[in-house]
Amino acid sequence: MMSANPTRHSRAVGALLALGLDAALLLGASALVLASVTPALGLVFAAAGGLVVAPLFGWRYGPRAGHLPDRSRVNALRSLALIDALVVAAWVAFGFTVPVDGGVAGRLTFVAYTVVIYTLVVVVLTFAVAVPISLAWTRLMGRVARR
Repeated sequence: MMSANPTRHSRAVGALLALGLDAALLLGASALVLASVTPALGLVFAAAGGLVVAPLFGWRYGPRAGHLPDRSRVNALRSLALIDALVVAAWVAFGFTVPVDGGVAGRLTFVAYTVVIYTLVVVVLTFAVAVPISLAWTRLMGRVARR
């Protein structure tokens, strides 16, 4: 009998583990929102987006997770920074579609406000959520790789 491809196995485990960690975050954040903790709505949005992104990262970096030294953390953070920049760019584009009083100056003020606020929100969510979850994922994948 042929053995399964170990790379494919570690990719699947990485994707499922990342999806599970993100789903746990989504459930916890949803519970906080239901308990009237309004700022947790940002966590819900981050975790909802993570349902797509986390398994992709888990699939991509799964085979390398148990091996040190590993540059996948740097690559993953670079990818997260790109995603963060795209989210902020989408909010800026949205800022140009919202009706604003004050003509061009009012529009530019609104867009500048949007850039500052959403950059702060995205950066805080990335470092408060994505980095700890990625560290937990890396440790769990290291345990899986040792087995």
